[in-house]
Amino acid sequence: SYSIEIIGLNKIITYNLMAFIQIPKLISLKEIYDAQSKIFVIKFALKKGKKHDFKVFFRNENDVKLEGNFEFLENQRNREHEIMLYPATASIEGLSTFALNLMVKPRNTAFGFRNQANLTTLNKVLLFKVKNSSLIYFFALAIELY
Repeated sequence: SYSIEIIGLNKIITYNLMAFIQIPKLISLKEIYDAQSKIFVIKFALKKGKKHDFKVFFRNENDVKLEGNFEFLENQRNREHEIMLYPATASIEGLSTFALNLMVKPRNTAFGFRNQANLTTLNKVLLFKVKNSSLIYFFALAIELY
């Protein structure tokens, strides 16, 4: 609270202040709960050896607009396939849905076709970094290539 007092008057006016923090909720509409890992995961199954485009839908559950960048948390374990995303920047209006386009392609098509018999799983962590904030959302991504 703060008080205002005018010199010469015997009256003090007091105002109460109130503040709150609201953290916006951003969810993926494709997430499922993986009991083995005990986390929510976005899972896809794609055919190995060719390029695939697919979409992941996100929903802003609050009325606050979210602006930020999508990127992957880097790990270099899988050198056979490359995952790209677009658009990298997003402006997600309050209570609306946003579609992120992802593309998986083999780095070397001859290597991809030769290794086609076994199952490969690409595990990535997708980040959404909110602009002008330290708020970062993360989404586990598992892509099974068969």
